[in-house]
Amino acid sequence: MRYSSEFIQMWINKPLLEQEANIGSEVHRSISWRLRNNPQYSKTAFDISLELIDLTLKSNLSQLQRNEILRLKKSWSDFYLLKDSGKLTNEYWEEFFYRITYKYAIRKGK
Repeated sequence: MRYSSEFIQMWINKPLLEQEANIGSEVHRSISWRLRNNPQYSKTAFDISLELIDLTLKSNLSQLQRNEILRLKKSWSDFYLLKDSGKLTNEYWEEFFYRITYKYAIRKGK
């Protein structure tokens, strides 16, 4: 990982909803760059999303939360790398993280 210990500490102290919203930003970037036919930028955003997920797993999570984050990581990785998504689509991921970001914005008062 390329993050300083200060960043890691800051990240793991963020609320889970904020962490997920930030992960969603990288997911959005990854999808957006893929749709614009820029695989290098898309892969970079994908890699960052996984790094943020891994940092989130270092947070103080309940077992249920940890399991959900692990499922998220597997589903997102399968979708991106295998392109065999079944029911999952670009739109699914955009909507999934839009809801999280919207919920976070409401809680934060924006």
